[in-house]
Amino acid sequence: MRNLFIAEKPSVAQALAEHLGVTQRTQGYYLCGNDVVTNCVGHLFEMAMPEDYDKRFATWNFEDLPIAPTHWPWLPKKQHIARIRQIGELLRHAECVIHVGDPDNEGQLLVDNVILENRYRGPVMRLWAQACDPVTLSKALANLTPNDRFRGMRDSALARGRGDWRIGFNGTRAFTALSRALGRGAVVHVGRVSTPTLALVAERDKQFANFKPIPYFVIAIDVAHPVSGTVRLKWQPRDDQAGLDEKGRLTSSLVADELLSRLRGRVASVSAFETDTKLEGPPRAFSLATIGLAASRKFGMTAADTLKICQSLYETHKLTTYPRTDCDYLPEAQHASAPEVLAALRSNLPDIERFIDEADPTIKSKTWDDTKVTAHYGIIPTAMRADLRALSPAELAVYQLVVQAYIAQFYPPHKFDVITMRASAADEAFAAKGKHVLEAGWRQLYGAGEGEEDPDLPTFTVGEQLEIQDAHRLEKRTTHPERFTEGTLPVAMENIYRYMEDDADRASLKDGDGIGTPATRGPIIEELKRRGYLVNSGKFLVSTPAAQAMLELLPPVVKSASLTAAFSRVLRGIEQGVNTIEDFQRTTDNVVDELMAFARAAMPEVARHVCPACDGGQLQRHARRDGRGHFWGCNRYKLGCSYSANDVDGAPAAPAAEQASDAEPAISCPTCGRGLQRKQRRTDGHYFWGCAGYRDGCRFTAEDRDGAPAFESARA
Repeated sequence: MRNLFIAEKPSVAQALAEHLGVTQRTQGYYLCGNDVVTNCVGHLFEMAMPEDYDKRFATWNFEDLPIAPTHWPWLPKKQHIARIRQIGELLRHAECVIHVGDPDNEGQLLVDNVILENRYRGPVMRLWAQACDPVTLSKALANLTPNDRFRGMRDSALARGRGDWRIGFNGTRAFTALSRALGRGAVVHVGRVSTPTLALVAERDKQFANFKPIPYFVIAIDVAHPVSGTVRLKWQPRDDQAGLDEKGRLTSSLVADELLSRLRGRVASVSAFETDTKLEGPPRAFSLATIGLAASRKFGMTAADTLKICQSLYETHKLTTYPRTDCDYLPEAQHASAPEVLAALRSNLPDIERFIDEADPTIKSKTWDDTKVTAHYGIIPTAMRADLRALSPAELAVYQLVVQAYIAQFYPPHKFDVITMRASAADEAFAAKGKHVLEAGWRQLYGAGEGEEDPDLPTFTVGEQLEIQDAHRLEKRTTHPERFTEGTLPVAMENIYRYMEDDADRASLKDGDGIGTPATRGPIIEELKRRGYLVNSGKFLVSTPAAQAMLELLPPVVKSASLTAAFSRVLRGIEQGVNTIEDFQRTTDNVVDELMAFARAAMPEVARHVCPACDGGQLQRHARRDGRGHFWGCNRYKLGCSYSANDVDGAPAAPAAEQASDAEPAISCPTCGRGLQRKQRRTDGHYFWGCAGYRDGCRFTAEDRDGAPAFESARA
């Protein structure tokens, strides 16, 4: 075997193999002459869980926190063991490996894991392709790069995963323990991305609930124009005008009425009439967030729906480029492919061939800018020709959005005049604005005149005297802040810097990628809904009382995106080779220590109750699911101890052995010394006795005789 190509997904492997030329198909890989193309199925390995480090971590004990691994093994996913072995066998015969992971940090780590876990020592090259069409693959194959150059991306993904692991597991366990100690009983999920996302929605809901509309007034006059009839001018208050609020709105009805009385019957004098020609370029290509917003507004799609559709257009149909991108700019070298892409679009969408024929591929909009392109570029169509009848209606709708934005790049700017007229009357200033379209340009693709809010304004002459026909006091009210939707929340996550107060954090997140990644934002929102923290209310997303109660328990460090800002600074340094994974570990340690200190300080003083059944666990107070009070249970229930007791005034009821003075003491297991428990068989309903330590290997059982174990029938 000469080259072994390892793709992240089956669809990418198939596209690559067909491009190389398949000579034989087998189960799990393709033969392409002397080369082999195989693929992962997403992540084949996963990070070890707490209980994989120590069995005692299977039980959530506050005393065991923080959990701080010193090594980070990757474990094979059980469902993918056969695939791991097959790729391992292929690696043993490979002369060179070609890494074909998705073009991002996570894709780099995913395939690197397979290579490293199999201890492959040969040369590794990286194929970096933003699309799966033949043209893009040809260019990528001609520009293979040594995989070592992408080590920073892999280490950044490694570090981020470890940080999220430590914060997620330690934070969730610590604040769940706090919640239970306070008698609430709910699991408190803590996540570096999910928690600030939830806090963002909850804060907006609070602003919405507490909003009180403020009435204000807009003063306007109607003046007579000799040709166009009536023209309305708006009052422009002075900075020192009485009756204005802090945002410059007129809130005093007395001032408003006084203005009206002075203006009626007067004459307005034109003080300025200006025309300023403007050029408006087309909207940039889509990022995943912005296409999610467009799909939400136009079609009511969720963020998760849009990602799934974009992934299908990229992988299955090969009609669009890589979708998991935060960037909406395009590389300048890609501009040369415009004639080929436009020709493919003309073939795919004959209904819009007129618009495609009028596109000028020599036009280069400001969207083509190498200085703004990151690891990815905006989502655009490929040169793939296809029968679009194979697309679902939703896929076709999203594809047309992508095509529309791409074609717009090859149309002239939207050219228009902004007309401004100023006048004075009764020592007050007034103004009106108009817009006169000179050339529709790219806007003709989006509907003639769409987005034009200002009417065309007639011509006035400076010094012209205009009769005031009427004066108006227009009553307005401030509007409440808009709640988040499936489309606007991912955009807010991407642009989280806008919600930050700290200048350094704002700068860090503005230059970074917000909170979450394009691939994870939709699933995070879905997970928050699944856990009952977010619900849909019409087209809006709102936080639930459970979410608001949970957020009250948490410290600011995990509710604010400042944590992500701190992470971003170090992770970006790892990518660039300036920082190390150990640097990031120290950042994470500080955050975990802060979480533990906060939870410890908030923990109420609660008497410790040793479990009388197993003698090793602690009893914990839980709220009953039916809402009728509380009960106590052993925290070693996952290890087999099923002891429980009723709650009496905030303490566990004493076991029967302690309540009756003549009762026998608790019975110990003769094999391991732990407590014996009386249980009922499911098969025949009879009782028997078993050891509380059966999950630890003790197999002692005995038949029940008059409520006591019959030791002569015991089995060990």
